[in-house]
Amino acid sequence: MRVPTGVKGFDELIQGGLPEGAAVVLEGPTGVEKTQFAMGFLIEGLRRGEAILAVLSSEPPTAFFEKLRERGFEPEKLYNEGRLRVVDWYSQRE
Repeated sequence: MRVPTGVKGFDELIQGGLPEGAAVVLEGPTGVEKTQFAMGFLIEGLRRGEAILAVLSSEPPTAFFEKLRERGFEPEKLYNEGRLRVVDWYSQRE
């Protein structure tokens, strides 16, 4: 089974989405839209009713939560429902 990424055009390139249960690492130089890709995938999962785990390395949780709010989600509600967990690697590095 494949899991749609929510990234327009990408799913068609990879036969309908990522393999279910696969571990995926986004890697590349600065400025190649890794964060945008990951956010699109997370938003698609939330829209489908999935739970997500976000490991933040390039922004603090407050910025991530604001992006979720801009897309119509309530981070606190998602957390209380058990659908959102965040690992704050960004602040730990600081």
